[in-house]
Amino acid sequence: MSISHLLFGFSGRASRFNFWMGQVAVLVLIVVMVVIGIMAGMSMKTASSPQQVVGSAGVVLLTIIGFLVVITWMSWAVAIKRLHDRNKSWVWMLIMTIPSFLVMWVGLTSGLKAMTAFQSSPLFATVYLAATAWYLIDLGFMKGTQGGNMYGPAPAGTGVFTPQFDGLLSGEAYDPATGLVSEAGAMAAMPRTDAVRPANRPARSGSVVRQQGFGRRTYHA
Repeated sequence: MSISHLLFGFSGRASRFNFWMGQVAVLVLIVVMVVIGIMAGMSMKTASSPQQVVGSAGVVLLTIIGFLVVITWMSWAVAIKRLHDRNKSWVWMLIMTIPSFLVMWVGLTSGLKAMTAFQSSPLFATVYLAATAWYLIDLGFMKGTQGGNMYGPAPAGTGVFTPQFDGLLSGEAYDPATGLVSEAGAMAAMPRTDAVRPANRPARSGSVVRQQGFGRRTYHA
């Protein structure tokens, strides 16, 4: 998957590693936006006329709006592809809009003062934290569908986005022959002293080697 499609495309599937790389890209844009806002604020303080202040404020406002549009687009693009990997529809992303919907509902029905008070209430904090926890756990840590699903084949990754890093989140191993993250533990690929057969001992048919991964056990005949 190319970087441009990861950050701006809505089709296909994204691995957990792709998801976290997308979050890093979003965080970088947020930092850049904040720095631009701070620098613009400092420049407005040194403006010599009201016209310069208004002009600078307009440029800053348009810049921030542009950044917010790009950040929102990127966040949804990465998250929707990760939902596809979980064999889920984009509709699940509406969970993340619940806190904003509640704030707007209170503002429309009870006024601006009530809306401001609601944003500081325990109810809003609980809803916001619950939505954020679902977003990070389900999309950032839960394993995707093994093999293909209705949204396409399993994400194999290209270039820097290789699924062998995806296995670090669950102790799974990347199989370069198939381009898939296997059920076997990633540590199983490392030599184990208790699994080495002596040279003078022939291999028996149907022998079983026990290998352990993070949170699971796998047996191979």
